[in-house]
Amino acid sequence: MSKNQLNLELLKNLLGVELFNDACHILKGEKVSFPKCPDHMEKDHRNRCIIAEYDSGQGASIPDLMEKYDLSQSQIYKIIGRTP
Repeated sequence: MSKNQLNLELLKNLLGVELFNDACHILKGEKVSFPKCPDHMEKDHRNRCIIAEYDSGQGASIPDLMEKYDLSQSQIYKIIGRTP
């Protein structure tokens, strides 16, 4: 069984057959990816939060931001507009 098939089975088990079938009908043929962290679905919002935390008086450190947002050092630097 492929990874995609396993993921679809997992999704069907989570949603239930009826909701899964509805989703398949609505999204047929579409490629859908899920974020690592549902709390940060909106990248723009996440990035604004990272910048605000970095620039704030408390000045979150790069390692703290990496851990909190599950991002690499280079991703954090790119978001805050700095080079390492």
